[in-house]
Amino acid sequence: MSTSTHLNFVETLTENQLAREFLKKEYGLELLLRIGRYQPVVGLGGLYESLKSPKPTYDSFLTHLQKMRKKGSILIEPDPDQRNRKLISLPAELTFLLKSSEQRKIKFYRSAYVSQSTK
Repeated sequence: MSTSTHLNFVETLTENQLAREFLKKEYGLELLLRIGRYQPVVGLGGLYESLKSPKPTYDSFLTHLQKMRKKGSILIEPDPDQRNRKLISLPAELTFLLKSSEQRKIKFYRSAYVSQSTK
């Protein structure tokens, strides 16, 4: 993916009020993509441990997730199978934003592949 495509994606995120909440922390973009890819993510502890980016203490992480939940950027619900676990997912608006970004990425790679194969 080209640098301009990455910049367009980040610009799209900054223009969306719900997505902007993810950009407030250094691990936020990874968090957004991880939840978007595996939603619903099962368990707050597992989500915290899965982050590769520098991360805060677990308590700070939970506080940030609760703020994002209050602003509507993420959904945190009880797991129907285990009451003490939570399911973390994105609201429909952010899911759509990520899927449309994925479609643009696929079009970019297809056009790059076609131009390479016609040379």
